[in-house]
Formats: sequence, C-alpha cells, structure tokens
Amino acid sequence: MFVQFKDEPSDPRGTWPQNSAPTYLSNMISKTKKTSGNWWEHFSSSTEILSSHWAEISRGVFHVISPVPDTVSNGAFSIVLPKTALEYWLASGGNHPIAEQMVHRDIWSIVKSQGLTDWRPYDRWKKVGNLFYFTQLGEGDGFVDMIYKVHKSIGNIAYNGDTTSILYPRAGYNQLGAYNGTLDTVDNFGTIISYGSDQIGSGITVSFRGQLSQYLGTMGHEHGHQTFMPAHITYSWSSFGLGYENFFSPYDMILNDYMQPRDATLNATNVLGDYSSRNTSNGEILKIPVQGFEMFLLASRNKVSKWDRNMLGDTAQISTYDDQSEYGKGLYIYHIENGIYFPEGDISPQDMECADGVFNWQYVGQSAQLPTEYSLYQNYPNPFNPETNIKFDLPKDNFVTIKVYDILGKEIFTLLNDFRNAGRYKITFNGSNFASGIYYYKTKAGEFESIKKMILIK
Repeated sequence: MFVQFKDEPSDPRGTWPQNSAPTYLSNMISKTKKTSGNWWEHFSSSTEILSSHWAEISRGVFHVISPVPDTVSNGAFSIVLPKTALEYWLASGGNHPIAEQMVHRDIWSIVKSQGLTDWRPYDRWKKVGNLFYFTQLGEGDGFVDMIYKVHKSIGNIAYNGDTTSILYPRAGYNQLGAYNGTLDTVDNFGTIISYGSDQIGSGITVSFRGQLSQYLGTMGHEHGHQTFMPAHITYSWSSFGLGYENFFSPYDMILNDYMQPRDATLNATNVLGDYSSRNTSNGEILKIPVQGFEMFLLASRNKVSKWDRNMLGDTAQISTYDDQSEYGKGLYIYHIENGIYFPEGDISPQDMECADGVFNWQYVGQSAQLPTEYSLYQNYPNPFNPETNIKFDLPKDNFVTIKVYDILGKEIFTLLNDFRNAGRYKITFNGSNFASGIYYYKTKAGEFESIKKMILIK
C-alpha cells in the first residue's frame, strides 16, 4: 500500500505524483501464486516486482503475492488520505496515538472502497505449537499476515512554534503502528489487523520520500525482522548502515535454509558458480573451514539475477536494481569467526575480506600450530564501550564456560557454555545492558580456570 497525505508534493523524480498513484503501482506484485517452469521465471521482474524478488531470494520457496478479488485491477493499492498532516494533528487534538489511529482507519476505509471487502485471503498462516502452517481459506489465525505499508513521508508539521510528525520519525520499522496498539477489525468476517511486531503483527511500515529501489530494500529489511532477524548484523539484508545488502547475503541464505555451503577441497581447483544458483540444488556458496566455528564463505556475484545486488558501501549504486554495469561484480569473501546463528541483539558476526572483481583467491591454510597449553588473554579493547573481545586457547577438545561477574563477585552473564574443539578462539562481550564499572570474566575448561578484570566505561 502506497499512502500519501492530501496535497503531499511529488517526489523529485516524479515517480509518485501529488494526489496520485506511483507510476510503478501496477507492476509491484502478482495477484496469484505461480509455480510452473523454473523458479527464477515464476514471476516477471518488471511487472511482478516483489513476487519476483522474493522468489529469487528463496529459490522458489517463498511466495509473496496479493490475492485481491478479480474485480480489483492491481495487487498494490494507492491511498490518498482525505486530510493533510496538519489537519490530522488538529483533529486528534495534538495526540500522536489518536492521529495515527485516524490515519490507519482512513487507509482501511479507502482500501474497502477500492474493492477489498474480504481480507481472509490475506490470513492464511497459523501457529500450532512451535510451528507455523499455511491453511485453507478461513482457517487462519484471524490476523492479517503481512502488509507492506509505504508512506511518502512521516507527515511533518509545524504548529504554534513546535514541530512534530504524524508518524513515528523513522524511515522504516517492523510493525504497522508505533503509537497505537489497538486492534482493528477490517471486514465482516472478523479479520483483524494487529499493529505490533510480535507473531501476530500484520505488517511493516516504510516512511520516506524515495525511489522504488530504496523502498524495495527497506521493505525487505523490515520484513526480514519479521521473519528471521529480530536484530541487525553486518553484511545482511537486516544490516544497519554500511554493509547493508539489497539481497540475501550468504549468512542470510544459510540461516533461512535457502542455500547450504559446500566445503572447499583444499589443494585442488574448486569451481564456484554464480550466486544466483540456478543450476544447483543447494546453492552456490563455497565454505573454507578454519578451526572451531571459524570459516570463510565465498560467493561469486555477477548480477545474473536482477535482484542480486550486494552491499551498499564500496559497491553502492544510485538505482541499485537497474544497474547492469560491471561495477560491483566479482568474488565476495566473508569471514565468520564464531559460526552462523540467529542473533538476539545487534552484533558483528562477520566481516568482508574482499569484494568487487577479485576472481583469483587462494587460501593456504593456518600457519599457526594448535596451542600447547590453556590460555586466557586480556580482553581488548580495555577499557571498552560497549563491546570487547576475549581470546582463549584450547590445547585439546573440551567443554568451555566463560562467565562474567560484577565487582561484588555476583554472576551476571554467561558468555559461553558449550563444547569447543582444540584451537584458538575469540568471543565478543557486549556490555550495552550493564552499567559502567569493573567486571571480571572467568574461563573454565576441564581442570583449567582463569580470571581476568575488564573495565566498562560509558
């Protein structure tokens, strides 16, 4: 849904005119699921943009469609609100939750007037136990599954010497509403829209004046928060800032089980196909194990798929998905130190060793021998804010615990509690949730124990 306030100006390029639909509205999404032929040909990348995008990311597994009635021409909706941002503010009495609620209820009313009177086709997923299931029509959980709600702006206003906005002042967030958590019933069948970000949340919000490629990237980023990545990591579609992907990175692919890496054969020639992975069942990611959970992941990204556009940063383009130049093509090498796992907070689990046109790369193995004795090293940096690295050596396989204590000796956090193979390790401690002060970290592996002091300064 593309939403604008009354009389809101056009974007600078004229792709979303004032009081009118975006020029690309009819090309946004397929109205029906398609499964015949090759998965990369299920949907048109020109006229079924979102459907094609997700089909190529998931390699034909994840279908994103808008099952509108046959009487509705487009799967995407254009909503021109009946009030300006200032008019909503005055009508709400200067109350953010009320103003936001008024905007949302006008949206659903306008969508109904455009022909969407039965929302049950958008309520097909239901959680049973710990798993989610796709159900028959009318057997969902009663909540709309996913709405992409794109606002042309947050509705900035200036009134009586103050400035504010109708919507939450952020370019995107993984929920439909930020100020008002009221549930809204949107049809005569009792289908409900939930404005939160929990498991019954009904969608995401994007709110800025931008280009289509920017909207696509932000919609995917926020949808990623809803489906697999509650926080942010480096080099991911759910990254924040530099390292932001416009596709799924190898880390994302593996987390979602859309691709599985294959181990490289050392001292031999390894052939790596294009990352679009159209001729292999497991995907084209080459893995070079180092030791423990440390690894390198290699991907050859050459824009075979229109949607495979890698990180912003040293490969940034203005209109990402329309760029067919040689710029950004090449071998991408990701270094992952502690394995691939679902993050619980904003972390940096990987870095990029090289990118952009590097086609000849050789890994010659570890130059260092396995450690001969147990060691726990002083954290670095120290003092730190908010993250610091702790290194330790294991001469043999063992179960390892690392626990953090406050200055009074009270255990406050378990950093590691797992089996590790012999090797050298580095683990990151994030002190964002702790106050400034002196802390101690204690490592235990078999008969080995060691304690060191670290200082958190905020």
